[in-house]
Amino acid sequence: MEEDEKITDFAGAGTKEGIEVWVIKSTNLIEALPPNELGLFDETLTYICLHTHGTPPHSWDVHFWLGAQSASDRHCLAALKATELDQYLKYRSNMHREVQEHESAAFLAMFKGNIRYQKGNAQAILRSSAKNATKRLYHVKGKKHCRVAEVPFSFNSLNQDDVFILDVGDKIFVWNGPHANNGEKVKGAEVSRNIRDFERAGRAKIEFIDDEWDSHPEFFSQLECKPLPAVTRAIDSDEESEKRSNVSIQLFRVSDASGTLMIEPVSGKISYTSLDTNDCFFLDTGSSASGLYAWLGKNCTDEERKAVWDNALVAYLKRKRLPLHTPICKVNENHEPALFRALLNFPPKKVEKNLQHSLSRGIAHVDSNEKFDVSKMQISRKQSICQAVDDSKGKKKVWRVAAFDIHLLPENDHGIFYAGDSYIILYTSEKVPGGIIYYWLGNHSTIDEKATAAMFVNKIDEAECKGKATQMRVIQFKEPEHFIKMFGNVLVILKGGVESGFKSPRVNFNDFFKHDHSCQMFQIRGRRIVEVDVEAKNLNSNDIFFVKTNHKQGYTWIGKGASQEEQESALKIPEIFDLIENKQIAEGDEPTAFWYLLGGKEAYAKGERLENPSPEYASRLFHCSNARGKFVVEEIVDFTQQDLESDDVMILDTFDEIYVWLGQNSNIDEKKAALDTVLRYVAADKSGRTEENTNLLVVKQKFEPTSFKAHFGIWDEHLWDNELGYEKLKELISRNVDFIHDTKNEPLKVRQMEAEFTKTHSIEVLRAKTDQLPFGVDAANKEVAFYLFCLFQN
Repeated sequence: MEEDEKITDFAGAGTKEGIEVWVIKSTNLIEALPPNELGLFDETLTYICLHTHGTPPHSWDVHFWLGAQSASDRHCLAALKATELDQYLKYRSNMHREVQEHESAAFLAMFKGNIRYQKGNAQAILRSSAKNATKRLYHVKGKKHCRVAEVPFSFNSLNQDDVFILDVGDKIFVWNGPHANNGEKVKGAEVSRNIRDFERAGRAKIEFIDDEWDSHPEFFSQLECKPLPAVTRAIDSDEESEKRSNVSIQLFRVSDASGTLMIEPVSGKISYTSLDTNDCFFLDTGSSASGLYAWLGKNCTDEERKAVWDNALVAYLKRKRLPLHTPICKVNENHEPALFRALLNFPPKKVEKNLQHSLSRGIAHVDSNEKFDVSKMQISRKQSICQAVDDSKGKKKVWRVAAFDIHLLPENDHGIFYAGDSYIILYTSEKVPGGIIYYWLGNHSTIDEKATAAMFVNKIDEAECKGKATQMRVIQFKEPEHFIKMFGNVLVILKGGVESGFKSPRVNFNDFFKHDHSCQMFQIRGRRIVEVDVEAKNLNSNDIFFVKTNHKQGYTWIGKGASQEEQESALKIPEIFDLIENKQIAEGDEPTAFWYLLGGKEAYAKGERLENPSPEYASRLFHCSNARGKFVVEEIVDFTQQDLESDDVMILDTFDEIYVWLGQNSNIDEKKAALDTVLRYVAADKSGRTEENTNLLVVKQKFEPTSFKAHFGIWDEHLWDNELGYEKLKELISRNVDFIHDTKNEPLKVRQMEAEFTKTHSIEVLRAKTDQLPFGVDAANKEVAFYLFCLFQN
């Protein structure tokens, strides 16, 4: 009962979005502040502040504030009360310790621009968060494992060999020294983006400084200096810095797994892999500015949660004699701030490779020095049919992810998805114990949106299903049968996302479409209606296309090879788009008005295999890789563009033509082996195909011809824009123009490409930079190419 009485101090807290503040006047007296007093703090007292995010609430931040003139016993009491509030919220909040005049930027921002200090009844003193929020300078250094540390806010902290991040609140500068390595630049870009998106709610502007590293006026004025004197070189190397940073950062495990609560330092090299979801940890950053972090694993015990804050951190703060205002922050697993992630070298948040197809593919292995047995490729792998869970007629709740939050959608918008967003769908029925929670990830949904979706799946599971739901990750165009049937057997996938604003097509479709042109085009592939660019070249004889004008009218263009399933999906178009008139057009009978809407008639994908599809000649896709230490060929069934792996080589067999697709990150050994495999594959074919009567082509990623794209259904020209290096990451963060294609990358014959690997090159050619070497030259073994050159010259 005693514990329950303590918790009643916060009864009803955290149920509505916004800020709640309590003042602690004595051990037994805690008062909630009225709205008109929020932001007013008495220097002699301590306070508890709760920031609730979302409707319904999905996350909480608990701040306990210590006045400069408050007694030390009140500090302990404030920490105790903050922990009680955290317990009331079922230990789901992030908890922060705030000290007067040293408050965090997040705390200052909570009160919309200012907080006020007062002594008793004295006049309040105003502190503006916009004017006085602490500016920070971060140092990014390392070679294999870059570290990020806060350094003194001074020109003298800079050096030419590293990257520095200057955070001034509404703007973040990424200053790249002229001798900084690529890893440091990538890490600097990633950390700055995390600060902007996670700590500034996406409102800060990021500016990259490369060429003006010694003369950028605004950057140096923020540091209260001019660009002179010159920035010096680094005192130590990246390797030496890595060794020293590993020593200065200390990580401690708090665990009761042995039956007794133990606090032990983590030995060896410290990184994100040192963390364990079953325990709690606290991290000493080695910097009084960065302070201490308490990290709570998702599966840690209640005793560990209490101990990591009450016993470990507070005791550690006293034992180390750290300043009273040393920042202390408690964070939950999967919700770590940017600096914490950087200190433990978390990997960048990027799209996971699609591994779903590996469950249904046939696999053939060979030793690295062995020729691949191409006869195994002649055996077609059939798709395994997944048994439906139920009739898909249960109840649904659908949320859309936006701005690190989720928003419940009305029923009219169910089944309508934006490729730039992520969604969470809760499905419940009597035949599905516990329910199913799908999280659907659009191809152009940001990394942070996908991470947010994954985080909220667990929260929804706990809140709606008591942790008993089956959780399923669904990738755009890889939706399972049960998922599609939930939405009336057809999905609508639109371009754009959160920035476009969400408008229901059934309610006011025309308001949403505000492009430069007056119509939109949709490709009907199977049971998906997908918005594509309005261009005649995007037509495909194998599918149905719908062109909608801005007057509730449209044309449905039916390709000669369209399936019965696609025709059934097309019947739902008038209802979905609220049409007054919909004209049916057969391929080959298009009126002039139709071509006018598409900007003129152009060549598009057509031909015997597309116009008269047959299971006997169905296209087949093979994945080639030596990532496992041996060359492996696997067939992918029911393939889409997402199955093309940038790190590997693919073989597409359309019967009339066979393509070798080279991923931009594939290695030379994979390319050589794939070319050899294709030639032997055709030679071993018993259907009458030969190298002479079959077109064997090589295409490069992002330079695929129309005839190749047509076999992948909906083709997305921007799917691989997020294959990030520093320049690409910088470009995307800065919202610059899209990737510009090199028109010289035309398809080559397999035999032509094979010849590239046996070419010889002079020493002058081989002295070029790695990214400028001729195709077929292994940058790690350039001496082989030179040896061949000398051999042939003699």
